[in-house]
Amino acid sequence: MIRKAAAIALILVFSVALAAAASGCKKDGELTVEQYVWQMSTVSEGGKVTYVSSENAAAYPDAEVAKLTLVAADGKLELRIGSEKEPITGSYMPAKVNRADEKIYKADLFYSGEEYMTLAYTEYADGSSAPTLIIAKPGTDGYAIYFYGTD
Repeated sequence: MIRKAAAIALILVFSVALAAAASGCKKDGELTVEQYVWQMSTVSEGGKVTYVSSENAAAYPDAEVAKLTLVAADGKLELRIGSEKEPITGSYMPAKVNRADEKIYKADLFYSGEEYMTLAYTEYADGSSAPTLIIAKPGTDGYAIYFYGTD
């Protein structure tokens, strides 16, 4: 009986330690779009990657290299393209909260009321994770911009 209780206690301790280690790469608390400066990874239109960051250029040789940076604060979006001085501005509002680490926002950046932002952690094969933001206009003529979060 004592061995069984000790084995159960050991399994519980191991499970808690494993869960803590797995979440160690995530920031504490709720994931929000305001926490990061978002750097573009890829832009796809009609299912084809048309723009790509310089870091991902080798994986998409037919795509044009570009730099997009997005900042969100107080319901406002600011998208900078390369070194252009004037940003594209828009707005966002929460549409659905699935979990503390997964959210959906309604956005007005390029098309009024037709865009959505999805915010979640991307889990990689090596066990690490990173915050990911996708802005998309759904549909066959739509586009999707994939961002990764930087501090």
